[in-house]
Amino acid sequence: MQNILYYQGKFYRKLFILKKATNFIKKALGIKIDYTKIILQGQTYSKMGNYNKAMNTYKQAIIVNPEGAEAFYHLGNVYKKLGMTKEAIKAYKNAISKKSKYVDAIYNLGIAYGKSGMFKEAIEITKRLTNINPNLSVAHKNLSSFYSSLGMYKEAAESLKQVIHIEPDNADAHYNLSLFFLKLSDKTSVIKEYEILQAIAPKMASRLSLQLRS
Repeated sequence: MQNILYYQGKFYRKLFILKKATNFIKKALGIKIDYTKIILQGQTYSKMGNYNKAMNTYKQAIIVNPEGAEAFYHLGNVYKKLGMTKEAIKAYKNAISKKSKYVDAIYNLGIAYGKSGMFKEAIEITKRLTNINPNLSVAHKNLSSFYSSLGMYKEAAESLKQVIHIEPDNADAHYNLSLFFLKLSDKTSVIKEYEILQAIAPKMASRLSLQLRS
């Protein structure tokens, strides 16, 4: 009877009917499976660079607890490492569906969308992240990059202004903002950024000076 239950569980697992698979496998094994321990095992495999084993381990965790966001999130990270961006996007979306304010999953989903050239989707999900945590400067930086990829330089500049609001001495943000102002033909703002860079990053100011002369 144990073998029948186990193979029934394997059958449903192949069909990805997770709840039925979980019930049959649990009955067959006759033990309580620790979801957290499986996640930790997957993380160990990931740290070792054994991504195929990590992937299979996280899939097992999903079978044990289909409503757990963490397994989907970590599975997405493994897919990302393996260059399987489409699969990573699906995994991150599943994680967020289980835990709507899962900051790490939302962040990584934005990155995955951007890598896939899905910049509108990247902007939408990253805006969601900035609503959850307005002081996450890297999210505003990513927004700027996504806007820039769509040629939306005004919006890209506004996002960098948010980065600077959070990190006033972020020289990279000031420099890149000045480049957006150049694209927008806003020379007054470019000069203002140049003066700031002279104080906090003279080498970047010199680089910007060359841009102004060209």
